[in-house]
Amino acid sequence: MKLLSTLTAGLCLGKGINQFSCPDLDIEEICSAECRVVYVSCRNDCGDPNCEAQCSNDYNLCLMDCPCNVNCPNGCSGCDYYLCENSTPTASTTTSIDAGPAHIQSRCIETPPRGTNGHYYMDFAALAVVGGESYVFGGKSDVRKIAKLEGCSFSELPNRLQRNFQTETGSLVAFDPKNSSKVLLCFSDDTNNNMCETFDVGSGVSSLTVPNSRYPHRTACMGQIVGEPVAVAGYGYSTFDRKKIEQLRANSWVTLANHPKDLSAHSCVSLEDGILTIGGWQDVLVDQVKYSKEIYLLRNNSWTLIGNLKQPSGGHSSIMVGSGEILNVSGVNTPFNVEKLIWDGNRVTSTEVLFTNSFYIYRPVLYESALNACPVVCE
Repeated sequence: MKLLSTLTAGLCLGKGINQFSCPDLDIEEICSAECRVVYVSCRNDCGDPNCEAQCSNDYNLCLMDCPCNVNCPNGCSGCDYYLCENSTPTASTTTSIDAGPAHIQSRCIETPPRGTNGHYYMDFAALAVVGGESYVFGGKSDVRKIAKLEGCSFSELPNRLQRNFQTETGSLVAFDPKNSSKVLLCFSDDTNNNMCETFDVGSGVSSLTVPNSRYPHRTACMGQIVGEPVAVAGYGYSTFDRKKIEQLRANSWVTLANHPKDLSAHSCVSLEDGILTIGGWQDVLVDQVKYSKEIYLLRNNSWTLIGNLKQPSGGHSSIMVGSGEILNVSGVNTPFNVEKLIWDGNRVTSTEVLFTNSFYIYRPVLYESALNACPVVCE
């Protein structure tokens, strides 16, 4: 089986510029966030003060090249940062991964031009597979878009989300005990990390009738157990308790057993009778992000540690391919590994690093596709 992962996602963690003076604030935020991701990863790999000082120096140099900073005082005007380009590409490079000797191939999927504030089409967007079809929701290019992947290009639907959605903080899951036709999109609102919206692919109707979750789940992940959505960990502005688990049953949130660890920016893999969580951030204090390599299983409302990645990972994505293989695609910390996990139904019995990316991808979009389904190069 093959799987494609978009390589156009970004990460926005902080602000470094006065929002009233920068004409390209959103682009500056992406640039400074990219610098910070590299800095935090550099600090985590250090073992002495000299190394930490070099990380800080490199971080400051990186920030100087961002819009509205020392080397780009007028924002994007005259700035070499890649999102400041005047071009509006209509293609998204994707990577095709499998377990064979080659492991990786580049493929082209046509995308519309950049959207709001220069964001690429898949920046912070999410994908759900419903009835064998792939649908894309939100993202910072257009936080309310709904599109369908048809062949090697996206077709936007006339339907729109009623609330903004992006994966910097939000999560989604396809669910429904009867026909798997619904998508639940949650926790994307910056001021209320408890809100959700449902979209029925069959009818094209969006609904805001889902009640707020009892706990906030910012940068959580979502899965399902027996067709009912489960929100796993994450946090909110008012609380840093990142162990809370809730399941949506009959339009009411029911609290399940707490996760063993405070967790955010992890991934979920849904099973027939449970959910796996893989990796994540175990500490979100400034400059002290601790990445996890632990893999936990929720089954019968009880959590069990059932394996480990080769290396810690956070802000990544995972997908079950077939019945016994899980692919974990690197997030924001080095090394940017793509790992294959062997799952025997109860434990992860082995792991293998297929290859290592040279760049980070925050919550890459993953889905299965036929071999050589799209051209190598876009016209």
